[in-house]
Amino acid sequence: MSDRRLYKTFDPEIRMEADDEKMHIEGKAVAFNSPETYYGETEVINEHALDEADMSDVVLRYNHNDSQYTLARTRNKSLRLDLREDGLYFEADLIPTTTNKDAYLMVKEGLLDKCSFAFTIDQEEYDKKQHLTTITKIGRLFDLALVDFPYYNDTTVEARSLDTRGLLLEKAQKIQRQALLDEMNRRELLKRL
Repeated sequence: MSDRRLYKTFDPEIRMEADDEKMHIEGKAVAFNSPETYYGETEVINEHALDEADMSDVVLRYNHNDSQYTLARTRNKSLRLDLREDGLYFEADLIPTTTNKDAYLMVKEGLLDKCSFAFTIDQEEYDKKQHLTTITKIGRLFDLALVDFPYYNDTTVEARSLDTRGLLLEKAQKIQRQALLDEMNRRELLKRL
């Protein structure tokens, strides 16, 4: 078992919602089976690496910076984790502090569009021929972080605000109104026949 704390980064899929009191971020922080190569060495996270990991007290940070405020945390349920077949997803409800508003706005404007995670390795495999390290078991997940420069680059990012949801709702209502008008016109034509 390795006691070193490792930091790995990804481009998360981040969706955001905000109103005056609530800022919501969600995304994909860890991508499984997505190899990244740096300096001739390739590393990949196995799809079962987090199956038994301790994720009981994970925090969301900016650039893994312990001296900055915590953006969200699993312990108080402001950060929620969802382990899926292709990776680890997260949702975070940010309280409206100055730091959180700044982080939210930076994500919304695309200044922060990457994620990273800090963890310990319990098991890994190394293939000398391919210079490939496969992380098969993570012991503990310490944090997820919104970062400037990622280690892994295999996911996408998108931002969504409540304004977008409002536009989608308005579009759905317009489609419903049009369907109602179409139905009324169809009935009127049937009456004339």
